[in-house]
Formats: sequence, structure tokens, C-alpha cells
Amino acid sequence: MTFNGAPRLTAKTGASCPNGGVANFCFLAPGDPGSILKPQDIAGLGVASNSILNFNVDRPDSKANLRYYQFDFYAQDTWRASQNLSLSFGLRYEYNTPIKEINGLIEKTFSDPRLDAVPELKRLINGRTQLYRPDRNNFGPRVGIAYSKDMLGKNRVSVFRAGYGIYYDQILGAVANQSRNVFPTFLTFNFNGLRDFGNQTLYIQNPATFPVDGGFRVPGTLNQFHLPAGDTFQRFVVSVSDLFSNAVTVTLPTERLDTPMAHHFSFIFEQQLNKNFSVSAGYVGTAGRHLLRFTTPNLGSSLASVPLDIARGVFSPVNDPYSSGLIYIPARPLDPGTPGTVPVLGTVNQFETTASSRYDSLQTQLHGRFLNALNFQVSYTLSKVNDDVSDVFDLAGAFVLPQDSFDLRAERGPANFDVHHRVAYDLIYNFGPKTGRGLLRHFTDNLQIATTGRFHTGQPFTVNSVIDVNLDGNLTDRLNTTSGIEVTGDRSRPLRLTTTNLGSLLAPFGTDGKVGRNTFRAGSVLEMDVSVIKPFTFGTKRLLFRTDIFNFINRSNFGVPVRLLEAPGFGKATSTVTPGRRVQFSLKYEF
Repeated sequence: MTFNGAPRLTAKTGASCPNGGVANFCFLAPGDPGSILKPQDIAGLGVASNSILNFNVDRPDSKANLRYYQFDFYAQDTWRASQNLSLSFGLRYEYNTPIKEINGLIEKTFSDPRLDAVPELKRLINGRTQLYRPDRNNFGPRVGIAYSKDMLGKNRVSVFRAGYGIYYDQILGAVANQSRNVFPTFLTFNFNGLRDFGNQTLYIQNPATFPVDGGFRVPGTLNQFHLPAGDTFQRFVVSVSDLFSNAVTVTLPTERLDTPMAHHFSFIFEQQLNKNFSVSAGYVGTAGRHLLRFTTPNLGSSLASVPLDIARGVFSPVNDPYSSGLIYIPARPLDPGTPGTVPVLGTVNQFETTASSRYDSLQTQLHGRFLNALNFQVSYTLSKVNDDVSDVFDLAGAFVLPQDSFDLRAERGPANFDVHHRVAYDLIYNFGPKTGRGLLRHFTDNLQIATTGRFHTGQPFTVNSVIDVNLDGNLTDRLNTTSGIEVTGDRSRPLRLTTTNLGSLLAPFGTDGKVGRNTFRAGSVLEMDVSVIKPFTFGTKRLLFRTDIFNFINRSNFGVPVRLLEAPGFGKATSTVTPGRRVQFSLKYEF
């Protein structure tokens, strides 16, 4: 077996090594019967299983200035067909230009002649001159209808409202910001050291203790290396192209990025019960399309390395470990025929607009006034949100990257922000002016008590493993079974392990876990606030004293628990999503 024309080396542990070794590691050629052709964990040596470095080329810093233009055109008309019926309709057109770097920092790299040093990357760029193609067909029609009638008698108006519209979003600036990691302006490598290139040796160690001489570390930084341009850089690139091309890491959007959009539709019925009370109920839904997501079609960046040399204390006065070696591709084979796959290139972090979502809800409200003293509103929402991914960046509850970039359908599940039940209320009671005598009158005159509250069911979350079970280079693997995990119903500890054999919860190596995304839920959230407002009047002047008590019941509303299977404290909530009780006093003088 060869690695881009060079012998692929591997390693094994053992009590004795026939050809020597360091720290109980044997270095074996592929023909050796003792070879282990799968990723090796070298964490026991104090060495990371991969090291990712960004090299700035021809630039002293990594600053970028992004720009895009937004053109929006909108026309709308309302037609009152009768006294009880009105129609509104409109059309909106939106065009957002592709995001670009105003100095061409990103765009110029796509035609740089030095790109020939990494032909696999050049093939991936595919001759583009900008980050992604313009999307110019973003037409958004809108239509609405409203009909009213006194169905239950005079002063009891019934109102029907319905609407539909297409709404567009814009591509995040992060798509361009992260795509700065494009060769040759920026060169990103994932390796656990490099043994030799053009009489230069790069050792990976704690950058804070790495010598500044040679230009490899930017003074004043902890984790940034700077590789000088020129002949040294060219020798380095040739070495990488010949032996280490699959250590080259790239972040790019797909050439075609459709603008994220959503179909929004609603039907709402409102009924006035009398002059003081009204109710409403309606269906509200949204279907998101072309939503932004991250995938790794070339497998992930958590690659294991083949240790060729492990040593201590050569450069560092504090004896920090360093290592040099070759990158070792994930054990999972790539299908060269899969779209977006570049088998001899390293990790490709790809932005694409292939995700979707669906939101359906029943929304109800009750408004009322009682004895001209009590005003209240109560609402209840029953909803469900399913999607493929809930954001471009990791949110509490689930990773952004899929478990398997080649099986995106398996990512369909409850959104990170899905809430099945939500109740909210607000209430104000005014005691009004009082007559009569007594000390109590001075405290109740125009006294106001207000309270608001909200309750909703817990946030969904995913249980992941810290092991790359499906061997795709991403640490996003899910469980294969929930047998061995107890759902406790305790908000402070939603999950509890009932087995000590954690491996029994995981899929066989090389396969995906069968348990879906966001299968579990954190504890519910309940919060109530109370305000007391008392005015004191002195002729034409007034003094207002106000007391606000937040989280009046002092309830601990826990967030997502520790959700990594092998982590200490698994299943236990370690943080809250709302503060504890707080009391605030304020005094206002009006004159």
C-alpha cells in the first residue's frame, strides 16, 4: 500500500519492537505482518492525534474586508372588495451579490499560478473567479386576505385572516470569512509534524516555547506560525504536493449557493366574546429551503498520525513534547465517484445550501379585562420543528457537522430550538383611587401589581461519543441504541447510565449509529416575574416607588446536560439557562 507514491508507515504497541521504537511504539512497513492499517491513538504520548496550522503567505496578518450589495424591490397593493373583505398582494425581488474581499484577498487565489503545486485543490476550485455564483431568481410573492363579520351578534366581531409569502435570507459573512483559508494566500495543514522538507524541519510543540528565529512563529502570539514566502515556501509546497497532499485542509462553499428561503403560511381566527374579552386561534407554519450547512465530503479533520519520531526537550527548556510524522488518512475508504470528493486531498470543510426545515404550530390567545382593574393575556402554543441542521455553528444540544456527510437524511430530527409546549401570560392589576380613611388607604391608592411568566418544555439534545466510531474523521458519532440509558425525569440529571459497558451503546466500527439527532430533551423552563408600583402624590408632583422581582419562585432552570457519553458527569446538568431570584428597587420623581 502506498501513500501518494511513498510507503505508508504504521505503528503498533507492544512489549518489544523488532526494529526499535520510542515510547513503546514500533514503526513497521506495510509489508510487515504486524502492521495495523487503521488510525492509531497516540494521546498516551502526550501528542495530539492531529495538528492544524494556518500559514499566512505574502501577508503579515489575516485581516479581511468583506463587501456585498443588497438590492430589494417591492410592490404591494390592497383591494377592499367589500366592507367586510380585503385582499392584499405584492411581489418582492431580492438580489444579494456574492460576498467578496474588497482587495481580492480570496478571489485572486483562485487563479494564482502557485495553485499548480496542489493540482487536487485546483480541480476542486474548478476555475471559479468568486466564492460562489450569483443567485438572481429570488422572487417572493405575498398574498393576504382578511374577512370580518358579526357572527355571534352585535359587538361580537369574528375575523378570519390568512396569508402566504416567500421570504429570503442572505448568505452569512462567515462563509467568506472562513474561506480565507485558501491556498496560496493562506495555507492550512493538518498533520502531526513533518519530518523534513527542503533542509527545513518543522516540529509541532507548544508554540509559546517555540524559538522565534526562522520565522515560524509570529512574535506575541501563542498558536500562529508564519512560513516565509520564496524558495523555502516552494520547497515546502513541493514536499506537501508529493507526499502530504492529503494534509492540505480547505474551507470553501460549493460553487452554487442558493439563497436560503422560507415559505411562510398562516390562518388565524379571532373572535370577540364581548367588549372585554376576545380569543384567537390559528395555524402558523414555515417551510425552510436551501438552508446553510457544513459538510465534510472528503472526510473529517480528526486524522490520526503515523509517529516517526517522538522526543522531548530538544528546543524547549520546559521539556514540552514535540513530534514529527506523516498524516494518516481515516480508515474509512473514499469513493472517488462521490460528488465533491477529492481522494488525494485532505479535509474539505464545505458550506452548502442543502438543508431544510419545517415548523407547524397551533397558536391560541385569550385577552381580557375584568372590572376595569384587571388586564390579562394568556397564550398557549403547540408546535413542532424538524430540520437537518439548526445553525452553521455549534449550538448547545447538537453538533453542526453531520454524523455522516454521505447520509444527510439521517440528520432529520427535532431542531435544537424545538419546543412542543409553550405557555406565557402577563397580568396587571390596578387598585385604583380609594376613598375613606385609614392608614391602609395610603398604601393602596393607585397601587399596581404586574406579573409575567412563561413555561416551555425542554430543549432537545443529542448524545454523542468522543470516539470516531464510523471512522470518517469527525467526532460527531451518535449512539446505536438507548438500552443502557435511563431517562430519569429529573431536570438536574435527565439521563443516567445503567450499564458500565459503554461500547455496547455504540455501533460497530466503520458504521453509523442508529439513534437519531436530538432524541433526548433537557428539563422544562418556568420563570415568573413580579413588579409592584406605588405612586405617592404631593399636589402636582409625584414620587414612584417600584420593586421588580425576577424569577420570583427562584426556580433552577437547567440547560442541556453533559451529553458526551464518555465524559465524567454524563447526563448531569451543570449550568442553568436563567438566573436565580433577583430583586431590583427604583425610585422616580416627577414634577
